[in-house]
Amino acid sequence: MPSHVSDPNNESSIQGAAATPRLLIDALVDAAPRLEDVELIHLHTFGPARYADPQLAKSLRVANLFVGPNLRGRFDEDRVDDIPCFLSEIPRLFRSRWRPLHHAVESDEPLYEVPAPKLSDEERAIGRIVAGLIDDGSTLQAGIGAVPDAILQALSSHRHLGLHTEMWSDGALALLRSGAIDNSNKAIHPGRSGPRCD
Repeated sequence: MPSHVSDPNNESSIQGAAATPRLLIDALVDAAPRLEDVELIHLHTFGPARYADPQLAKSLRVANLFVGPNLRGRFDEDRVDDIPCFLSEIPRLFRSRWRPLHHAVESDEPLYEVPAPKLSDEERAIGRIVAGLIDDGSTLQAGIGAVPDAILQALSSHRHLGLHTEMWSDGALALLRSGAIDNSNKAIHPGRSGPRCD
């Protein structure tokens, strides 16, 4: 997966989620003793996030566009920041050259995979209750995690649902494949799953 990298003395943008570039992250961590105040910009990454370890604070700073489990609880004003914005705004941020991207590093490593969470009885009950409040033809914004998965599973008998979300999950894919989501009634971007990113 390509991972865009700018001047190593300034800032780097690394891909997140399943495309988290282990090779690039490991190289940056290994090079940390020779680096100073390099800013890493990314969505949530998978893996151990060693680049945010306190001992690397003088070398690597983190500018997070979306917080994943590996960085929750690790924020401090000296080395890990959160940049609040809608996910659909991120492409515009980079096209505006808010942060320039000059190089790409390619790797053939396997992508990270996240197994579907095992749902508890309580999560399934929440899913059924929420699904009961959703009418056929409604447009969904669905996140990721156990409760969103439970809700999506409970929507399998619904029809003509729409999907307007930046986050994809197996539950949303199952509803698309079954025809429960067909995006036919969406007021914004009918016929499409997800928002525009321009």
